[in-house]
Amino acid sequence: MHDFILKNKFQYNNQSLPVLDTTYLYYGGSAALEAKDTALAIQYFDKLANANVGGKDYLFVYQTLVNYYNAKVDKANLDKVVAAGKKLYPDNQYWVYYELQDPIYKTDKARMLSKYEEIIAKNPGNNDLNEDYTLELYNYAYTDEKNAKDDAIHNKAKAALTNLINIKPTAFYNYLMMQALQYEAGVVYDDADKIKSTKPEDIKRRNALIAAGKQKDAEAMKYGTAAADLYSKQEKMKS
Repeated sequence: MHDFILKNKFQYNNQSLPVLDTTYLYYGGSAALEAKDTALAIQYFDKLANANVGGKDYLFVYQTLVNYYNAKVDKANLDKVVAAGKKLYPDNQYWVYYELQDPIYKTDKARMLSKYEEIIAKNPGNNDLNEDYTLELYNYAYTDEKNAKDDAIHNKAKAALTNLINIKPTAFYNYLMMQALQYEAGVVYDDADKIKSTKPEDIKRRNALIAAGKQKDAEAMKYGTAAADLYSKQEKMKS
């Protein structure tokens, strides 16, 4: 109806609709999203973005368009919307994270982590970004079976977690480190149990593995104790 009125230049009491009714486009696009009419929503929101309409309420418009064009792998429109959004909202954290919305990262975690590292290199002081990266890396290292014996990825995850604990020493992060070390100890013990030979060199190797497992257990206990202490302090502050 709005477009029809504009096209026919209708007036009422010498008043006509503005050429770009930002309120109409914003609420019309939002309603279209609610009604699952994505095409219409994008049509309305594109008009706002093309006109570089800004303001607190309109950040949602640019985020919606970025999500849409990311999913469509439409780089031309994506780059255009991102450029406009960054110019209007340069300090918003959304622009730090939007590159991670590529659908491929849902299945290719290694590639996602590489993208995180690329973004962190550009934003080294962003603690929230480092925190998210560390948790993603931790999950990749310790919940994906293919990484069960990957010392390189485990060490990388523990180094990131250690850095995070130094910045933000919470009970939760200490608990995660305890779990990581206990997981590694379990893998070492399993390897030791598989050695059934009574040859001196095999017995020596088995004992070395058991010793390494005990060392990891001891280290895990330190983080477990720290987690318990921090949790206790948190509870006392609540009461």
